[in-house]
Amino acid sequence: MSESIESDSSDNRYNFHSIDTNVEVETTWTPFEDVADLRPWGYVGNKRAPAIADRTDLTHAFFHTNTNFFELAATSPAFDAPVAVASLNVTMNNTNDTNVLPCPHFEGVEKRIEIDFHAGGLQRGLRSLPRDILDDAMTAAECLIVSKRTCAAFDAYVLSESSLFVYPTKVVLKTCGTTKLLNAIPMFIEEAAKLGMQPRRAKYTRSTFMWPDEQPLEGNFDKEVEFLERHFGALGDGGNAFVLGSKTKGVQWHVYLADDNSGAFVDGNGTEGSECSTGFETHSAPAARANLPDPTVSLEVCMTDLDREHSKHFFRDDTYESCQKTTDNCGITDLFPQFDIDPYVFEPCGYSMNALSGSEYATIHITPEDGFSYCSVERSNIPVSAADPEDYLRRVASTFKPGKFSFAVSTDAALPDAANIRRVPTLPGYRRIQASHQEVDASGGAVSFYTFERLPDVHVPVPTLPAVNLAAFKPGFEAGHDSDRNTDSEEDAPDRKKFRPLVETPDITREVRPSSIVSSHVAESGFELNRCPSVNHMEAPVHEHEPSTLSNHMTEYAGIATLRTPLPTSFPLARAFAGYDSEVINTLIGQHCKPLVGSGGKTIDNFCLDIIENGLALPTTDRLARFCVVDLGVVMRRWRYWRATIPRAMPHYAVKCNPDTGVLAILAALGSSFDCASATEVDMVMALGVTPDRIIYANPCKMPAHLARVRDCGVGLTTFDSVAELHKIYELAPEMKVVLRLRADDPDARCVLGNKFGAEPPEIEPLLTAAKHLGIHVEGVAFHVGSGATNPRAFRVALERARLAFDIAERVGLPPLKLVDIGGGFSGSVRTVAATNDSDVTLTEVAKTVNAALEEFFPESSGVRIISEPGRYFAEATTTLATMVFSRRIRSEEDGSVAKGGDTHQYFVSDGLYGMMNCLLYDHASITARILPVSTNAAALAGGDLNGIVPRGVYSNEEDTNGLTKYPSTVFGPTCDGIDKVLENTLLPEVSIGDWLLFPHMGAYTVSAGSNFNGFDCAGVRKYYVASIVDGDPDEIRR
Repeated sequence: MSESIESDSSDNRYNFHSIDTNVEVETTWTPFEDVADLRPWGYVGNKRAPAIADRTDLTHAFFHTNTNFFELAATSPAFDAPVAVASLNVTMNNTNDTNVLPCPHFEGVEKRIEIDFHAGGLQRGLRSLPRDILDDAMTAAECLIVSKRTCAAFDAYVLSESSLFVYPTKVVLKTCGTTKLLNAIPMFIEEAAKLGMQPRRAKYTRSTFMWPDEQPLEGNFDKEVEFLERHFGALGDGGNAFVLGSKTKGVQWHVYLADDNSGAFVDGNGTEGSECSTGFETHSAPAARANLPDPTVSLEVCMTDLDREHSKHFFRDDTYESCQKTTDNCGITDLFPQFDIDPYVFEPCGYSMNALSGSEYATIHITPEDGFSYCSVERSNIPVSAADPEDYLRRVASTFKPGKFSFAVSTDAALPDAANIRRVPTLPGYRRIQASHQEVDASGGAVSFYTFERLPDVHVPVPTLPAVNLAAFKPGFEAGHDSDRNTDSEEDAPDRKKFRPLVETPDITREVRPSSIVSSHVAESGFELNRCPSVNHMEAPVHEHEPSTLSNHMTEYAGIATLRTPLPTSFPLARAFAGYDSEVINTLIGQHCKPLVGSGGKTIDNFCLDIIENGLALPTTDRLARFCVVDLGVVMRRWRYWRATIPRAMPHYAVKCNPDTGVLAILAALGSSFDCASATEVDMVMALGVTPDRIIYANPCKMPAHLARVRDCGVGLTTFDSVAELHKIYELAPEMKVVLRLRADDPDARCVLGNKFGAEPPEIEPLLTAAKHLGIHVEGVAFHVGSGATNPRAFRVALERARLAFDIAERVGLPPLKLVDIGGGFSGSVRTVAATNDSDVTLTEVAKTVNAALEEFFPESSGVRIISEPGRYFAEATTTLATMVFSRRIRSEEDGSVAKGGDTHQYFVSDGLYGMMNCLLYDHASITARILPVSTNAAALAGGDLNGIVPRGVYSNEEDTNGLTKYPSTVFGPTCDGIDKVLENTLLPEVSIGDWLLFPHMGAYTVSAGSNFNGFDCAGVRKYYVASIVDGDPDEIRR
């Protein structure tokens, strides 16, 4: 073999020619350009070798053949600008060249060290380190700087193997391959010391190596910890090391942390926190703590088994145009739309990028080769109030489509601030293998680690589909407009929307992802499945040489895909509800609420489909058969509307209506008081921190034991409507103040209460006189016009009687009464099933009458306190009950199996009259069902019958169904009692076992009155809390 080196000193160009190998390296310095690095690689120590070292005084070119490794060092003048690479032609990995061995694998898994320092005397701190010092540190780690990007907060460097970030008081180094990251640590400590800066905190993390034997220290975490302890073990109480994840299933996450605890503090609430290390430390400790930014979050996704088609973006082949074009085309730009991105595509393949936004950074590193493909996507220094790990994870997974991945969520925030980000994420189309959580430092910081794998692909028979006249349909999914979408508002569960064509040629069978079963007739053609008519009596497809797809649960993904609506994704809780105080936000976080963009049917359906889909990997017997979605956002909006509409009447929520802890907790955080009718209800609300002065024991006929317990809790206000009750109070709780309950019925109310409670007008004076003789303090009067009242005049009549009682009390010589309790009865229903807009709620009209009557009979100048006891108003619209169809029976008039005019279709669902549907008996409720035809639509697609698809948003007994055939149907509950009927003589399309019926507005007098009859536990229903931002649904995203 022979080589030659040619140089041209006029432009500092150096060419190396190897005659026996097809390699040419050319480097040229260009003033004021960023350095680029091209990474040719071959077989040397099973690693890629960096190509060009970026230095101001030396240009290095490393390259190798199958037998030799060469280094070209060309001394050049000492310029202030960096050296840049003009061109590099590499063909040594040409598969046609039998003399060259390709690299067998590359270790994509990164090692990451983050070192925080105490501030020194320089304003720029570590950012003032000269470039040659950083180059030396990277050389020690066996990697090279190839590009630099700066912003006001920090400097970001793309390396030949990953990235480096330098803040004034922090350095973050992340390297892959067989680099020796730990070797750079002593240099950083030494150089920082020269600036008067000492280590404050160090954190080292990594995933499980693919090839640990090739790593420094043999990839042994114990040896790595020993090394780290030598440098950071003197900080505080010494370092801690943790390994999260399963030893037998998937990868693990290794964490070493040492902290001198000088960053910890206790705030005014006694909560421990941690300094944010991204800024420069220039103030005294008290001043710094007073001006601390939000605690921060780091999110790291490490993926393997990348999608082959998507990975083609990261090869420099004939289709390559530019680094920026690659970044745009592969979807990375959409992941970080507000960031300044510094990307690089390596030769012959590989991708790295850094992205900067304020003090936040993101970094991506991709090894695209099939067999050992790997990608890491990190976003760090996110304020905890803005972090949404689940949304981030979904967007990353939908972009890269990995077969397996891990997700690490790290925060320096204490639990009260970070409960929302520690919620276990869910991801449609993937199965979670494990979830681990570890508190890692005294400030409350923690690491959560999850591993996921894609649900298995299945062979789906592809039908021959008829041609579609696109002009006959309104545009639903618009092809070719991805670039027009608002990148600030990605779709909910976007991996379900990016369908690929399923049908290229007829009568073929090929392997597809379940989420892409909906074919070119959907996403690519503009055909809108949600508007298809339905054909019923559809036979199940039977295949001669393979089992029916109906028996394979994977086909249910296709049914789910037909029902999803492309909607924007909500902001994180703290941002979505920025107008509320921290107690409300923390309550939402404590209930593990997921923020939703709306409370309408489309949004709730999408959320329910996520829950259903997450269970598809489980055996049928282990899946959820019913669940509830509880929307606390509805409560929050109705609270504000109430306070604005009837401002004088302080709500005392009627706990008996729905004692759900989430509803109680959010009302308590909003400032509500409570109407409790039993000692147990008092215990429930006081357990939430509600003080006794915010409770009225509003039961006119109390059990003696309950009265004593409530008295002992410190509650000082109760009701009465009989002399017997007055004597009971006199004996057991004489110090309690009492309120006289008056009878005042709305005859049109859903539930009239006057038959049991309330004093008639002739009884008012005797009762007040008896209270005076017993020496019991009468505080005021109360009434309740009936639950679900709709007649505003009933409230005026009741307030007239209250005024009468006030006058009688004065006449019999009682001290002036100070309280009027206008009770409940405010409707929580709406006029339509499609929305929960405040304008639809009857409170608007009732409020006008109530406010006018209050001003007439109890003007604000009188000083009389007004309270109320709404229950249904807050609770009814919060809850959607989802029930699965677990059996069915189809009968026919023709064969005599059903009488003429009878219900031909009978369905059995997982909740009934003895469960939450008890409202049909006890609350005189009128319910409706919305259909999620998951199984029906899956069968239609598997059978090639697009007309068999039932659109989303179909309700029972709905008249306008766009030609959809419906049948007289009965829906039964699960018990063995014939009275257990949920719906009867209602019109429904034909549905299948595995479909779901959703019942909206199931939040009032439902689960609170359920039973365990026949062994079915009503109270055991699984609840999922959400917080919608607005009523109804937002506009759909159109593609």
